Order: sequence, then structure tokens, then C-alpha cells
Amino acid sequence: MVNITLDDTSPFISYSDGWGVQSPQDPNLEYYLQETYHGTQTIGSNATIVFSGSGVYLYGSMGPAHGNFEVSVNGARQTFSGYSSTPLFQQCLFSSMLDASYNEIILINIGGSGGSFMDLDYIITTVPENTTFPAPPSLAPITPSGGFPSASPTSTSSSTGGSSLSTASSSSTSTTVTTVLTIVFAILTVVLLSIIAFLYMRHRRRKQVEQEHLFRYGRGPAVSPSPQPDLMTNLHWTSQAHTQGPAGGGSPNMGYPPRQSPVTSSLGASYQLQAGRSKGKNPPSTFLPGFDA
Repeated sequence: MVNITLDDTSPFISYSDGWGVQSPQDPNLEYYLQETYHGTQTIGSNATIVFSGSGVYLYGSMGPAHGNFEVSVNGARQTFSGYSSTPLFQQCLFSSMLDASYNEIILINIGGSGGSFMDLDYIITTVPENTTFPAPPSLAPITPSGGFPSASPTSTSSSTGGSSLSTASSSSTSTTVTTVLTIVFAILTVVLLSIIAFLYMRHRRRKQVEQEHLFRYGRGPAVSPSPQPDLMTNLHWTSQAHTQGPAGGGSPNMGYPPRQSPVTSSLGASYQLQAGRSKGKNPPSTFLPGFDA
């Protein structure tokens, strides 16, 4: 006879609805065999193993949030408590010597006043060498022998660290959602970068075209308007020509510069025109000083 250890993930252990696997964030995973376990808080959830051997040992954890459980050995049930004031790991929850024949072992969660959490870490069986395990049957929740407890389970987490149990379906859904979100984010990132690159290249191309246009058809320097003669300066020069003589003495220079057309101030002419009309006379001609009439 040999002892064979079956971890909780073994295909020879069948679980009903209501079980979940360990959370990756569980800080106590290192205390479980191969850092895995199955746990449940559902009353009536059960795990079954069928084998031919002479002994069986069920291992799991115990803690303040654990409740009661039943073990059915070929139909005969016994009740046990998983409660402990402090968390304990890899504890032998049940053991039995059996006839070396066909045996069916069922672990059933029945809860209790302290809590309703129960987990299964691994199972050890004593079997003949070269023993093969039959495929486990499909299971459904089992009603505890004492009936369901009247009070609803008060604990929603296990003090042993199995507080976050995720079912296979929820785990698969979470993985799918994460994958979809990752793909969508990647696509949006590529589109955004493409738009930014397009706008940058268009702006750069526009600047190049403008520079090339200025280079080919550059604008010349702005031309300032020609300066206008200073009328007041000319008038001052003319007045001095009438009153001063040539340099070195002598009579004043009575010569006049070439005769020019009279310059009439538009504002003064307009004023005198209006004044003449108001008196019934023609407005007198207005000439600049130093010029003949």
C-alpha cells in the first residue's frame, strides 16, 4: 500500500456549485500545499472523491470564521467543527481507515453560528500500488443531515486568508474584460498618435511652403515717400532776401527770386471767401509776403 497525495486541483476531486479558488492577493497562500486551495461559504456545497483504498485524510485550514462540516463515508455521515480562535493551516480535518475496496468520501459544508467558511487544501489516500482513480461524478449541493441552519452566515471572509474567493466563471469574465480593455486602449493610443503625427507634418509642410514662397517671390524693402518742400523755410528765406544785403555790406539786395505762382492756404482762402461774401464784396487775393501781386 502507498500513500498518494491529491492536491485540491486534482481532476479526481469533484466540486459542486458554490466553490471558488484562492485569490492571487491572499497573503497566506504560502501556507497551503502548492499555494492553492478550494473554499466555499455556501451551505450544502460539497467535494467528492471516489477511490479504492484503505485510508483517507482530508486537510484544510481552521479559523475564527470557519463553521461546521460533515464527512460522508459511503453514506455514513459525521459532523466536525472547523472553528479555531487563531488561524491554523494544513490541518487534518478528517481521517479514517477503510476497507480496501470501493469508497466514496464526501466533504459537506453545513456552516454554524461562528461562520460558514470551509476550505480543502489536499487529500491523502492509502491505496495499493498502481491504483487508478475513476472519474469523479457530477455533483449537486447536498442538504446537511441536520438541515440548513436557521441563521444566515454572518461571516463573509475567512480569517485564514481565503477571504477573496473567485469562481472560475468570474475569473474568466474578469480576464476577458481586461483583455478587451487593453486592446481598445491600444487602438485608441495608435489613433491618437497618428492624428498628432499628421497634424505635425501638415504644419511643418505649410511652413516649408511659406518659406519657399518668400525665397522665390520675396518682398522688396518698403519705399519711403519723397520728402515735400518745407514751405515755411522758403518763406523765411524770401523775407531775409528783402531785408538783408549781400555779405560784406552794400545796399540791400532788392533782387527777387524768379516769380512763382502764389501759394494760397486753402483754409485761409476759404475763410476770406466767406468773409467777402458776407460783406457783399469779392474776397481779396491772398499772396505770400515778398511776392508781387
